[in-house]
Amino acid sequence: FCQPSGWQLVPERKPPSFFVSVLTDINSERHYCACFTFWESVENPQLQKGEPSEADEDDSPDMLQPAQLYAPKSLVLVSRLDHTEVFRNCLSLIYTVHVDGLTVPMETVIGNLLTCIIPIAGGSQRTITLGAGDRQVIQTPINDSLPVSGCSVAQLFRQLGIVNVLCLFCAALTEHKILFLSSSYQRLTDACRALLAIMFPLKY
Repeated sequence: FCQPSGWQLVPERKPPSFFVSVLTDINSERHYCACFTFWESVENPQLQKGEPSEADEDDSPDMLQPAQLYAPKSLVLVSRLDHTEVFRNCLSLIYTVHVDGLTVPMETVIGNLLTCIIPIAGGSQRTITLGAGDRQVIQTPINDSLPVSGCSVAQLFRQLGIVNVLCLFCAALTEHKILFLSSSYQRLTDACRALLAIMFPLKY
């Protein structure tokens, strides 16, 4: 789920990206998998084979292989709690510590992240820190059965329109199969979250 389009090398460095996948286990429990992907430079394996043969030269006389390629590397955070912005901030901080070589040890940051205890519900506000001069504020929902939609419902109506959302709603209520298609992985998750939120208290 980290690279739904497949793992591949690219000739130019892409900007970091973030999205959340929702995985369901055998007991129908949801696990929120936040994925932060960035690109690191690697040597071109084609150039490490040595001098090209005459057959290779005849096949591609005008193609030049770049000496440097970029490979994706993903940081993943799996949680039973749905706190998208906190996940993004934590993974961005780990990425910054990794890339910029801050004086804070990586083990300390990850250790502080793994030992945070967050209540599932209750409406309380909790402030945590990973030990790198950061502060993360987590607002727990009042009731764990109520869906936390954020602005995903408004985005679904904005992107699809009222008529299409009503068609989706009817399809979900009648238990039809629904396929979302988008080039943005985060929008896919937000659309699914929004559809489940407007169906509450019914479950798809």
